[in-house]
Amino acid sequence: MITLITVNFNNANATLRLLRALEQQSEREFDIIVVDNDSTDDDRAALGAYAAQSPLRLDIIYSAWNRGFSGGNNLAIRKALAHGSDWLLLINNDTTVSPDFIERLVAQLPAAPCIAGILLHEGEHTAFAGIVRWLHPTLPHQYTLQHRDALRYAIGAGMLVHRSVFESVGLLDEAYFLYFEDADFSLRAQRFGIPVVFLSDPVILHRPSESTSKLGHPLLVRYHARNALRFNWRNGPWWVRALVPFAVGYGIAYETLKLLVGRHPTESRATRAGIMDFICGRWGRIGTEASIAVECESLEDTSWGVARMIRGALGEIAAHPDEYSQYRFDLYFKSRVPDEPWLQSPLFRTHVVRAPRWLPVPLSFSLYYYLLLPLRLWVDRPALTYWPNYMLPLIAPRPSLVMLTEDVWHEARNPHRALRYRLGYRIFATWAARSASCIMAISHASKVRIANLFKVSEERIAVNELAVDASSHTVEPMPGPYLLFVGQALERRHLRETIEAFERVAPQRPTLRLVAIGPDKYDTPIIDHMVTEANERLRRPAIQHLVWVSGADLLRFYAGAAAIVYVSDVEAFGLPPLEALSYGVPPIVREDPLNREIYGEHAFYARTGSTDDITEAMLCALDDHAHRARITAAAPIIVARYTWKAHADRLRTIIERLIRRP
Repeated sequence: MITLITVNFNNANATLRLLRALEQQSEREFDIIVVDNDSTDDDRAALGAYAAQSPLRLDIIYSAWNRGFSGGNNLAIRKALAHGSDWLLLINNDTTVSPDFIERLVAQLPAAPCIAGILLHEGEHTAFAGIVRWLHPTLPHQYTLQHRDALRYAIGAGMLVHRSVFESVGLLDEAYFLYFEDADFSLRAQRFGIPVVFLSDPVILHRPSESTSKLGHPLLVRYHARNALRFNWRNGPWWVRALVPFAVGYGIAYETLKLLVGRHPTESRATRAGIMDFICGRWGRIGTEASIAVECESLEDTSWGVARMIRGALGEIAAHPDEYSQYRFDLYFKSRVPDEPWLQSPLFRTHVVRAPRWLPVPLSFSLYYYLLLPLRLWVDRPALTYWPNYMLPLIAPRPSLVMLTEDVWHEARNPHRALRYRLGYRIFATWAARSASCIMAISHASKVRIANLFKVSEERIAVNELAVDASSHTVEPMPGPYLLFVGQALERRHLRETIEAFERVAPQRPTLRLVAIGPDKYDTPIIDHMVTEANERLRRPAIQHLVWVSGADLLRFYAGAAAIVYVSDVEAFGLPPLEALSYGVPPIVREDPLNREIYGEHAFYARTGSTDDITEAMLCALDDHAHRARITAAAPIIVARYTWKAHADRLRTIIERLIRRP
């Protein structure tokens, strides 16, 4: 069985011409698979309308993103192999064939498994094969039977392949995306001892580059420059591979000189960019979108704080790809890329910043964050880098967006912190405040405090409030009654005083419990010891400390709580009480401008973080049923102001302003 495979990208008219020519075939025993490479809605509609009434055995695969020639064909190749096809013909959509094309092709099928090139009639000439020329940016077609000693390959516009070749060699190399993948495939097959032959009949009528010309000339030059180097490095004999580094150096120097004298600057920039893509290992599709780099190390190990903010924003971006199609987000990690489903979005490219092999020490956070990542960014040159981790490296490229909170200012002056941490915060957070293109605060109250503490103008600070994860009020709550604390147990959040306050409240409420979720971050860990002693004094397991719970269990804890206690001296936003409020749970928070900004009158306030004030706020939260009812009624209105969609949209507005894109 023969399966014809063609790829469409915003050229449905050409694809439909080919399909209508195939309707006229005298030999009807063949299948067709069309891969649409994320074309326009009109293109997809035209293909769908044709398929609904076509007499052909036609299957259309709609790719979620543009996978290029190699990736698009690979989608169809996998499907054809799974359906048992013996021969697969890759044929460009900008071609047409005579009514007896399949009949003549069947008559010429090779007896042994191989790759077979099909004749391509291109204008006044007929191409028999492609010719490999080492260290050249293009590979010409062979239009005569001369030069039989030349190294030849089957042209991808009409390439017939037996299924066993794919089983032995693998699929097309998607790193190329466009150009050179057909030559690469032929040479890989030859290394496996698989012959590449060229048929003398039938002929495909080809209109070259009808689809790729839509990409624009400079981009095509860039693909050629990058892919030629990859092809030579992977497939050339030893002397070619030895010359590739010299070709790279010469190419950069030559194109830079052309730019200096003003000779063909557009092509020179494209060629130099392609060479840099090769050096940096940037393969696949070359995006014309603005690249937004995001530092994502915190996603590797935790779900707290910065990690939750990044996950919420990027997850929302992945959920609305059409709204962010003018951007590509390059996400940088220190050690590994976490297993997050939203990371599969075609909007994202992930990068692990590796330490040089000669480095005698393990890759520490400091080495990654302050040196290796900035150096990598200087090479990758994104349109903007987003640093959500409060600090800006001294050598970071501009423009830069840095998220800052007043917490960092206080940590830089915390005598209980190790000196190296205090110095790090003081140097790099201060540098962020002074040098970042824009500072992002996560509340209006935080913006005012940042401006005062770091002595910067409020005009340089953009506010982008955090958000609440979408709640499900059908979740089964944990059995109560209990008060809840959620978050890292830092000294400023007064979990110690919260436990002491609960001890005062608990004797009159013998069924009430306190559940504290989060790691003990006191300078000297104290929480587990306090819990043990308090439970002994209360003569029951009234207090429970859990270092970590699953996301599903956290929602159940929120849903079942009588109130959440989150009395913090300094907080830029504070998500846990707002998340609990989404389940109608009253928050007990510190009396300060931030909490007034978020909750207004709809919270129970502790004047300070003292045991006395927290005790008073706990008693009010447990006994003032009228105020509890008002808070529960207002909760949906308050929470509706803080969605990750709104957070992501505000982030996009900040990005657009910084890189001046409409």
